[in-house]
Amino acid sequence: MRTGDTQSPNSVPNIYLEIQTDTPEDVSSRVIKFHLDEQLYGGVYEFWLDNADSALSAKDYKGFKVDFELGFVDGTRSQYPTLWIEKQTFESVGGKLTMKLTCMDAWGLMSAVNSSVGAQYWNYPELAPGEEFADADYYDKTIKQIVTSVVTEALDATFAIDDDDSETYFGSLKPPISITNARTGIFQLMAMTDAYLLYKNDDDFHVIKASDHTSVHTFALSSNVFWESADETAITFPNRVVYHGKTALGVELDSGNNGLDATSYARIGIYIDEHYYASRMEIDLITDQTMLNSLASATILKLQGQASQGSLYAPMHCSLELLDCITVTDTRYSGTKTITGYCHRLIRDYEANEDIYTIRVSLGGVATAYTPGNGTPPIAKGSTEPPVSMKVTIPLTFLPAYLPCIIDIVFTAVDQDDISWAAGTIKTASGTIFTVSAGTLNLDDTANFYLYYNTTTGDHVLDTTQTFGDTIGAEKILVAFAKKGTTSSDKALVVAGTRGADLFIDELSAITANLGLITAGEIRVGTGTLGSNYTGWRMWVESSIGRFAGYNNNVLQFYSGTDGKLYAGGGSVFMDSTGLYIRGAGMLNLQYSGNPTYTATLNVNVSGNLVLDAYGDIILGGSATVNTYVAGDLEVTGVAYGLSGVVVPIYGESVSEDGSLEVAINAFFWYRSGGWHYAVDDTP
Repeated sequence: MRTGDTQSPNSVPNIYLEIQTDTPEDVSSRVIKFHLDEQLYGGVYEFWLDNADSALSAKDYKGFKVDFELGFVDGTRSQYPTLWIEKQTFESVGGKLTMKLTCMDAWGLMSAVNSSVGAQYWNYPELAPGEEFADADYYDKTIKQIVTSVVTEALDATFAIDDDDSETYFGSLKPPISITNARTGIFQLMAMTDAYLLYKNDDDFHVIKASDHTSVHTFALSSNVFWESADETAITFPNRVVYHGKTALGVELDSGNNGLDATSYARIGIYIDEHYYASRMEIDLITDQTMLNSLASATILKLQGQASQGSLYAPMHCSLELLDCITVTDTRYSGTKTITGYCHRLIRDYEANEDIYTIRVSLGGVATAYTPGNGTPPIAKGSTEPPVSMKVTIPLTFLPAYLPCIIDIVFTAVDQDDISWAAGTIKTASGTIFTVSAGTLNLDDTANFYLYYNTTTGDHVLDTTQTFGDTIGAEKILVAFAKKGTTSSDKALVVAGTRGADLFIDELSAITANLGLITAGEIRVGTGTLGSNYTGWRMWVESSIGRFAGYNNNVLQFYSGTDGKLYAGGGSVFMDSTGLYIRGAGMLNLQYSGNPTYTATLNVNVSGNLVLDAYGDIILGGSATVNTYVAGDLEVTGVAYGLSGVVVPIYGESVSEDGSLEVAINAFFWYRSGGWHYAVDDTP
């Protein structure tokens, strides 16, 4: 119920009417009569304005918005939702010149929107070449999402859709529907729920589930006067609603008598059925019996609410609005007669100086609507089937076992004999989605375990078996198989089936099978991010050549090049078919295994000379071996081959062991022409 005045039979009416022209015009003082007919899917609002002075004769108000309020003098007026002037007529009534304004609400505006609103086809697969589904903006959408889009685009403005009563199906069902008229489309969509869409004075649309509300006002002879009431309780007709579903295998399901009005059936004696095919109300086949029963119960409840429950004629009630629950108490009966029902139609009348300021209320009844001259009447039970060109026919042989599918269930090997999986879905190429709950499995046997989904049960769990044949069937989808770990330190093996699930194991040792050839884009073992702070090694293919490398904080340490060479030391050391190379300032370091401090180095200096340095002596050996020598000496024993022309500089003091030669500091020692030679501070 709106805020503002309710009833005050002896008070003076207070009417406010302002036309929102470029400069708003308050014409309240000119209102001599109105007739307001509010209906669930669009009302008509007529106002007669005094034009005795012809001041309105040149006015053109068509299309402008109207602000309207009604109440009582010294009270608080109740505000109506925004109205629009559909047409204006100049009339002579009772010898008076008047202007008649015929107004409509937002429903009337939408009744004239006959183009493809938002999208003509919602939740339909697309058959155009190369396209799997229609535009994603119009597929996999709930009733709420479709209604919001249609209202917004039809009225070219943002209107909030407030789900006041959290209706069950408004935000969950995703029906295939063809919408060519905005109001009709919403009318049909709301028929799939147990609620209504009410346009209120905040200029938003509200989802109202009337059966959730209790009485907001009581009309009684002792207080709030009424003149006429009628208890017109009608039998619910039809008296049974049956919802039909179908499993993926094609097995028929129905809701039976869960949608039955028992009183109506008992009196009529036959079932007057209304059938709904759940597969036409949801993009996924409804295979859950509980869901079918719930839909049937909700629909019969809505039909019971629509059955005529009575009417009321009373002095004006200014704040009562559609879908309000009211109570009428009439003590004139032998035993008080009480009627409780929901307002499905409100008619308000006013005539100045005629003492007419009244309201008529229809409790229950089928939802009706006023249609402007260029509008389209709402079609209550329009077909939700697409045109033939859009219809997708799936042959009976295209059952889950024969269809490709995407499985997003994540499996985990917990330990040697336990696996688990997270909740996920199985989506077939036909668009059917099966929801699978999380679960666990204890592998109490060393034989294989097979996990599969049975599409006919609707229990959302994976079935398990150790007999592979149990997984075969038109209604079954193999998801994975699992095997107990070989030892207590081995994790169980869980492998996806052939239908696209992922494999998740904690250790490669859990895989005991011969995997044959393994192909991969790259194998990487390490930490950090490649290109930033990666440390570890990797194997990959570059320019059609297989490569491997080691990194430290993203710096190459060793690697194989695309030129067939092996590199180390950041590229300073490499090896190919011609030998081993050390570049730059690099040295060849040789260490004695018994003591790492005994190190000798070999490198080429900037002059191209070979520089040999050692912790101990440097020995050029021929056929003999010397086991003792003094650090810093250069000792040649036996026959030194191939030394002709080779100069050996000796830096530091050196004395030969045989006592025949003493070499001073900075001496050169060389072998030439069969003998040894030396020079001090000179070149040979």
